[in-house]
Amino acid sequence: MAALGSDGASVMVGRRTGVATRLRERNPMLVNIHCVAHRLALAAAQAMNGIKYLKRFSSILQQLYYFYQNSAVQMSGLKQIEAILSEPQIKMKEAKSVRWLSHQRAVDAVRRTLSAVITSLERESEERGDATAQGLAMFIKSYDFIASIHMLSDILPHLTRLSLVFQ
Repeated sequence: MAALGSDGASVMVGRRTGVATRLRERNPMLVNIHCVAHRLALAAAQAMNGIKYLKRFSSILQQLYYFYQNSAVQMSGLKQIEAILSEPQIKMKEAKSVRWLSHQRAVDAVRRTLSAVITSLERESEERGDATAQGLAMFIKSYDFIASIHMLSDILPHLTRLSLVFQ
């Protein structure tokens, strides 16, 4: 008996030309298993996307990442403010849709440097007239965003740990 673990994509489990189908032609006893860690990630992503605010929240995390990642000037400004506020100098992390470890890292980075990020965005908005910075600052200063950061800081480590156990 043999087993194949996969992510459930049609290229892997397709009925006509999927890898599992082709392998089963050689070994009819093959058992195909959809990776439980991947299923957990998909289920969590679908649950998050089912909540309108959390979908927007995730989008804002992505925008924050790209705002600083794509500009050395903006990144440098954030680092200067972190130094002035004696906050840890943490690089923004990208939150990928089905990688919960990345969500945990992104949420943690924003939570740990939230005051520096807000100050940095407000500075970019005021000094450079950056509309993106202004919009991001307004969103992340809201009660809902701050509450969500703290809620997800409590929840995501458990999801990440569970995913690592499954892996």
